[in-house]
Amino acid sequence: MNTKPLSWTPRRRGDIYCAPACGGGCTHAAFLKAHADAKRLCKRLGPGWEADVYENLGWHYSVHKGQCHVYRNGPGRYWASLETKHGQFHHHARTPKKAVDAIVKQCVEVAEAMLAVTRP
Repeated sequence: MNTKPLSWTPRRRGDIYCAPACGGGCTHAAFLKAHADAKRLCKRLGPGWEADVYENLGWHYSVHKGQCHVYRNGPGRYWASLETKHGQFHHHARTPKKAVDAIVKQCVEVAEAMLAVTRP
């Protein structure tokens, strides 16, 4: 039996903007809002941050700079994530800047602990 895989490319049908494989009835208005919210978050975090808008039973967004990603997890709740080949760092905070600052602090603490091994 040959079955054609469902497409993950969103299609516009009136107010609906949703991929057939999603089937969530995602709206074009939600798509536009996700882009606007992502753009605002990039601006809030400063130069170099880029937006990622994706569909998963609705339109969602995150922003990233290098390997650091920031997600909004509800009103006044942000989650920052940094994953490298040397470890993973994650933190929730009330602002995106505090979430990013917390994982940077974690990385510095790990680096200092590693460097302490090399000191006489």
